[in-house]
Amino acid sequence: MKIVILGGGSAGWMTASYLSVHNPDVDITVIESDNIPTIGVGEATTPYLMKFFKDIGVENESEWMPQCNATYKNGVMYEDWDHINSRLWHSFEVDENKYETWNLIREDEGLSVQDYWTSTMRNGHIAMRDSGKWLANKDGNIPDWHHSKSFNGWPQHWAYHLDSALFGEFLKKRTKTVTRVIADIETVKTNEDGVEKLIDTKGNEYT
Repeated sequence: MKIVILGGGSAGWMTASYLSVHNPDVDITVIESDNIPTIGVGEATTPYLMKFFKDIGVENESEWMPQCNATYKNGVMYEDWDHINSRLWHSFEVDENKYETWNLIREDEGLSVQDYWTSTMRNGHIAMRDSGKWLANKDGNIPDWHHSKSFNGWPQHWAYHLDSALFGEFLKKRTKTVTRVIADIETVKTNEDGVEKLIDTKGNEYT
């Protein structure tokens, strides 16, 4: 089987990386152009990027974050959501059943019990507290019970901001079994099933 991916960047190399790990017998080619510049922007991701890295065998954040100028993202703050000067904090990892455990822990620590909404927003995520710190107990540790799973069995604790151009370069260097072709595609030939072949400016065909 042969797969051709037209265009590199973060999307192309994410696809190539994933397919090469999970389909080692497939012949994968990525076609990139030297004449079309990569759009390098600060990219906001979702927590599923954590799963992507684990799926391609990258277990440690220190392996990729420094190379991509990445920082942590705890959620999304929407300014003026309901009305001017209102805010909605959309954080990650919701589990409506944990607020009771959260309040039991608060009682054990001599803290007041919180209402359902406040406790759910606090215990269901690694969110920002009023002090500006990540959710933690009085000793500064994130409780073990926090690390549960949701969203189809994948924990959604945090995401990242990263440089998408550097991210693509990281994946490109790491993906050794994929053939990289530098070319400009001029023609896309189709048939009743979809794309039949790609033809570059030098007449080379890719099927």
